Amino acid sequence: EDVTYNWTYVLSQTERARVTTFDVALPGMRPGEVRQVGSGTVVSYTTAGGHGVATLPPLYVAAAHLVSIAPPARETNPGGAASYQVTLYNPQASADVFTLALEGLPTGWTTGTFGVPIGAGAKVVVPVTVSVPADAALDDYVFAATVETSSGGQDSAQARLTVADMVEMSIAPPLHSAGNGETVAYTLTVTNLEAVSRTYTLSIGDGLAGNGIDLPATLDVGAGSSATAEMQVTALDIKGLYPFRVTAAYEDAATGQIAQAGAEAALIVLSELGVEAGIDPGLASGGQGSPAAYTLIVTNTGTLADVYDLEIGLPDGWSAELSANGAQVSEVELPPYLFNAAPLQLAVIPAANTPAGTYTLVVTATSQTCGELCRTADTRTRATATGTTIVSPRGVSVQIEPQSATMDPTDTHTWDVTVHNTGQGVDTFDLMPGGIISITGQFSANPVTLDAGESAVVQLTAGPLPFVLPQTYPIAVTAVSQGDDDVFGYDTAELTFSGFEDVDVTLLPSSLIVTDTLRASYLVVVTNTGNVDTVYHLSALPSALSLQFETSEIYVPPHMTAGILLTARAGAPGSYTFSVRADSASGPATDASDAHLTIVFSNRPPEVDAGPDLASDEGVEVALTGS
Repeated sequence: EDVTYNWTYVLSQTERARVTTFDVALPGMRPGEVRQVGSGTVVSYTTAGGHGVATLPPLYVAAAHLVSIAPPARETNPGGAASYQVTLYNPQASADVFTLALEGLPTGWTTGTFGVPIGAGAKVVVPVTVSVPADAALDDYVFAATVETSSGGQDSAQARLTVADMVEMSIAPPLHSAGNGETVAYTLTVTNLEAVSRTYTLSIGDGLAGNGIDLPATLDVGAGSSATAEMQVTALDIKGLYPFRVTAAYEDAATGQIAQAGAEAALIVLSELGVEAGIDPGLASGGQGSPAAYTLIVTNTGTLADVYDLEIGLPDGWSAELSANGAQVSEVELPPYLFNAAPLQLAVIPAANTPAGTYTLVVTATSQTCGELCRTADTRTRATATGTTIVSPRGVSVQIEPQSATMDPTDTHTWDVTVHNTGQGVDTFDLMPGGIISITGQFSANPVTLDAGESAVVQLTAGPLPFVLPQTYPIAVTAVSQGDDDVFGYDTAELTFSGFEDVDVTLLPSSLIVTDTLRASYLVVVTNTGNVDTVYHLSALPSALSLQFETSEIYVPPHMTAGILLTARAGAPGSYTFSVRADSASGPATDASDAHLTIVFSNRPPEVDAGPDLASDEGVEVALTGS
């Protein structure tokens, strides 16, 4: 509807200018609409110099768009992605939630609709990404960013996406297999189909999570050419099939162009590594300079034999000893399945000046099979165990001198044992010998009472120990606080026993009476009472009897016994005494035993000895029994 408005103004000498404004409501304006609101204006004026007319052109009003998209066009490849910036504008006087969607693209290329809150008169920039499937057709795709206000207002902005061949990628081989801890290599080939050189960023999905991955970050590829890169994968996870996808992508910072390509492959893990560690008890008491005792249990939970490095984390100034069967260790080897756990003795020794309180220690078991990867990654091939030490105000330390000694098993030996009170007050300590000397060890003073910081030297005497073998044994001395039996100190040393030979010979029976026969049998019992293997020669001392051994030479291990059959023959009835002797073939050991034989006959004629009974005497019988 045309409406004409007229104004008349008179400007005086004191009013040189006047501005007149008015507002016009334009109902039904749509976003982006351009509407003519005036057909033109004619201004007539009269001045002292005469009359005049000024003509103004028609007036148009343009409504603001609610949405715009930039850039208007992108290019990517099948399997690639393109990003756009969608700007939303709320011209209203109140906040609103706009519903944004990308329409016109194939299903699955974008996310669905979503709401965007916008303040009154505000603008919001929303980044959106179009993901193009690897099997997408090469073409130009025109789509629109559409927006709708909560009151029903709508607007849209158009853009274009060109899908073209830009980059290709392949992986060889498509399938690898590896045992746990083994490393395999894949070759990545990236082909640049563009006329300019590109630097591609290489990335991998989460299909290989839990395994070790060494992938170059980028790969430079010349225009229209191909380049390769090697990706190494170390099998660390449990047995199974691990499919994965590697992607090569670039984004042109100047144009915003994005291109990417990917390829898929798989890894079969044939075996698995695993380790668990635990500390028992979780809480133990120790003293100032005195150890707290734990058992560290390491378990191979994998399917392969493995060796585990053992590391102990302690407070500053503390020390620790980890041992198995009396020998200090820093690693443990375990098979899988059966016998796959090992208990190790762990002694944690607080520093002598440690204040009384509670402290934490951590033991880490790390697989040697998976190498350095276990030390840099949180994997199943690295286990930790945590324990707690309560430090008492009491403490004691022990030192044995000498640390290494040699002893004759038939004699005694003496050591100096220094006991030092490392606690904060007077304490009394009970001393105990340990190891091979625990039975015979005696102290010159026991128990020992000491002031704080005081030391005392006592003598430890042990022996004789004729039952030991000629080898080295660990020995120990332990001092236990009477004020707190959880507080103890100890020291270990080595004791080497020399070898010696000795023998004991016994004839069974020692006295025998036989009737109506000129032959009798005895058992010669030879006992090696020394501590080394020995061969003994058997002999009979001169006698009127004929004495025959089943064997005249016999080997007897230390502390073992052998029985040899001895046959005695007489020429006539009577009473006879004889001796049997055993002499070492390698040393001075010798012993002899006597026996008595009485032969009587009834009124019948005496038996004639026809000589050895081959049927019964053939062969040798030897019996070994423990001493």
